[in-house]
Amino acid sequence: MGRFVQIAGERRPSGIAAQFHIARGGVRLRAATAPALGLAQGTIVLLNGRTEFIEKYFDVIADLQQRSYNVVTLDWRGQGLSDRSGGKPEIGHVNDFDDYVHDLECVLKETPTDFARPFIGLAHSMGGAILLRALQLRAIDVQACVFSAPMWGLLNIPDWAPPVLRAAKILGLGHQAVPGAPRAWAPERFEDNVLTHDWRRHAKTQKLLEIAPDLRLAAPSIGWVVAAMDLCEKLHRSGGLGHVKIPILVASAAEEALVDNRAHEEFAHSLARAVHVTIPDARHELMMERDPARDAFFSAFDTLAQQVAR
Repeated sequence: MGRFVQIAGERRPSGIAAQFHIARGGVRLRAATAPALGLAQGTIVLLNGRTEFIEKYFDVIADLQQRSYNVVTLDWRGQGLSDRSGGKPEIGHVNDFDDYVHDLECVLKETPTDFARPFIGLAHSMGGAILLRALQLRAIDVQACVFSAPMWGLLNIPDWAPPVLRAAKILGLGHQAVPGAPRAWAPERFEDNVLTHDWRRHAKTQKLLEIAPDLRLAAPSIGWVVAAMDLCEKLHRSGGLGHVKIPILVASAAEEALVDNRAHEEFAHSLARAVHVTIPDARHELMMERDPARDAFFSAFDTLAQQVAR
């Protein structure tokens, strides 16, 4: 069994349990399972983004349980309470995003046998890139997917950066922090954030990071950025997703500042059964937004989920 970090006075999702699994390269992953409240109508595979961790999604997990879903989730390698690499624990690193796909496969192999179908992927940002890659590789068996501001294209990458970063990785600098990004975590003022309009949810995340240094993550490594660029190229290869026929919802934030919303439109147009929506008055973290935007996202989620309801 594993452990959770908890803010005094905050409640955990009912019945949530943590586990550790050994993935590719001997990396120890922290995962969690939470049973539905009442008769389960399916299982949600909840995949978070870069820098995130299971506890940040406790409210989301509880909401999904109230909707009668089981939940399976994890901390990706290099963040949360999963193993980190390179001797610099606050630098987020991965050699290849397919390692994340293997993490996902590893955790799903250990899913409780009583967690019922349909399985629905619910993935945010980096988690959305990993989930789409898993679909491309036929590495995951889900009956529908919901993507929250998926990282299918990166903003704010200057034209000179890709060749320079690729060269730096070849020269053995892949574990170094990407230039210009903070090498150590520091508290973030609400006024400076580009992720959410909701001060309460933002404050809760900051409090978790304050009381649990092991959860903190700062800059991505050069290797991580190169791997992210490589992944986006792989996802855009013609025909690579032609076999994906399941219902899909792609949700973009109207006030997005981190990922490329144009990629959301392109993929939604190319996928056989995809619907694209833009959530108004929302920043990047749709599930951490103020209630009106968050409710709009989950209303679209409910509509999609009903297509595969038991």
